[in-house]
Amino acid sequence: MREQTITLYEFSELSEAIQEKLIEKHRYDYIEDDYWYKLIYEDFKNIAQKQGYSDIKPHFSLSGSQGDGACFDANIDVRYMINNHTPDLLPFIDEIDIAIRQNAYATHYCHSRTRQVELIVDYSHENYELYKLYETFEKAITADYQELCKMLEIALQTEMDDLTSDDYIREELSSSEYYADGRVYY
Repeated sequence: MREQTITLYEFSELSEAIQEKLIEKHRYDYIEDDYWYKLIYEDFKNIAQKQGYSDIKPHFSLSGSQGDGACFDANIDVRYMINNHTPDLLPFIDEIDIAIRQNAYATHYCHSRTRQVELIVDYSHENYELYKLYETFEKAITADYQELCKMLEIALQTEMDDLTSDDYIREELSSSEYYADGRVYY
């Protein structure tokens, strides 16, 4: 029988160079699956539902490239939106529908401006004031939509920044023991 003694180190006892190497090696480990953003999606869906959206499908890209951001597809409760933005349109509610449509940029990018809020109305009325109300209504919903997208983007970016921070990774790596070269002892 042979007996062998090994020396193990806590993460904080490793050399600074080894610690930095391990941190970089594990930088994105905690955002590789989709679990990290599921709670953010659920919180976001609850907020959006309270603002008249349903069947919400969030999308995002946060790789630090041009066109990154967050957006969502959803159905919109027309009555809720009219009541909250342009109550003068209530008599015309049966003539109005609202859709969120992907625009040409949605194939390459993912942010609030890759979707367009589109008011679908009966323009058979020759009433300039009604058209102005439609325009005001569409602008208000678009502003709300873009604000929600920005809120989602900020929440996702904040969580991603936290999960890829040196402090978070250091804390996660502190639960293991290591050989002097940084290999994990199992």
